[in-house]
Amino acid sequence: VLNNHVFRRGWCCSFDDGEGLWYNEDFEESVWLHHLGFMSRRYKDNPRVVGFDIRNEIRSTAHAVPSWGTGQLESDWALAAAKGSRRVLQEDPDIL
Repeated sequence: VLNNHVFRRGWCCSFDDGEGLWYNEDFEESVWLHHLGFMSRRYKDNPRVVGFDIRNEIRSTAHAVPSWGTGQLESDWALAAAKGSRRVLQEDPDIL
């Protein structure tokens, strides 16, 4: 299973690491979507890849608080997850 866990190398998950959402000040949402498409395309025909975790560990940090179903583009993980899933499926309709 491919796993998008953090943007920067290093240990995950401190309150002030800036890694709580699917984007941050260094990696815009468009970069996240681009990388999802790239990875989907890259592993499309690899039988060892059986799934795709579009982003792991969505959580509150000092920089942001994620939401679900609020319609707030900057925090609504439901909206972002749908965008990310559509991007993956554009490249590999059978992966999710």
